[in-house]
Amino acid sequence: MSIRAKAAVFTNADEVTVAEITVPDPGPGEVLIRTECSLISNGTEGWIWSGRFHSPGKEPPFSYPVVPGYQRVGIVETLGPGVEGLSPGQRVFASVSRLEGEYSAFAGSHAEYGVTPAGECLPLPDGMDPIQASGLVLTQVGYNGAFRPPVGSDTRVVVIGDGLVGQWAAQGFRARGAEVLVLGRHPRRLELARLHSADAVLNDREVVAAHAILDRWPEGVDVVDEAVGRIANVELAFQILRHDGHLVFNGYHPEGEHLMNIQWMHDKEITCWGMAGWTRPRMEATLDLLNRGVFKVKELVTHTFPGAEADAAYRMIRNRSEPFLGVVLQWS
Repeated sequence: MSIRAKAAVFTNADEVTVAEITVPDPGPGEVLIRTECSLISNGTEGWIWSGRFHSPGKEPPFSYPVVPGYQRVGIVETLGPGVEGLSPGQRVFASVSRLEGEYSAFAGSHAEYGVTPAGECLPLPDGMDPIQASGLVLTQVGYNGAFRPPVGSDTRVVVIGDGLVGQWAAQGFRARGAEVLVLGRHPRRLELARLHSADAVLNDREVVAAHAILDRWPEGVDVVDEAVGRIANVELAFQILRHDGHLVFNGYHPEGEHLMNIQWMHDKEITCWGMAGWTRPRMEATLDLLNRGVFKVKELVTHTFPGAEADAAYRMIRNRSEPFLGVVLQWS
């Protein structure tokens, strides 16, 4: 029998509320999960809320009203037919959810309950704080960016962007032995990067970034990770990269910010890496690194809201009424 549960709902572009949704019984290969906490993806969910999350030239892959969120931690309540390897009472990370009724899901994780395919659930190690794994998809995006380019003990990396993905990419590069500089523009986030993610930070509101970076490394840097999604940052990356360097695209590039001059790449024979989405092997590798303390999550959480006040959390993010970085919704 389906149940009713509270969820964050984008009712239209720039409109958000908390409403009751219908959560169905788990079907074959699915599990019902009672959510403990979920982490907001500030960038992606902001684009969804504004109606601008879509590949350039294509229609948005969702329609309002929609329940957002693609990362949560919770307790398995019920197993659907054929599920193996999971047990009721087990704490898991989960991504997408399936809903019924008047609200669609994209991907529907910001809710008290959700039905999720068993293959999208990862059991948490014993004793792991739920918040540590609450942003596992995004942590994995940072992992994916940091673990693709070749990196050694003398590798110089600049991460452009002081948001969550940029922070986790920086942590990943450092774990591989690189010297990492985070370039951003938010003092509180840069302070967190200095404490937990990078060897050095720069505020591009206070310096000419290209000059400051090339003064530090006159021969150029080996890797630039662009974790914001702006073409101006891509152009900066090509200015500061050495010949045969590597450029990681770790941000979402919306319409108007998605076209680059390919000749920039040819001039220095740059290798480019596109990092998005998630796979189970990468999620498992990221969870292992989380458990070993390589990735810091709780240290980057600046705000926690009850799930029933999710609308206030989104409005704070949209209005930037307070300095923020990681924003967690507590559901139970």
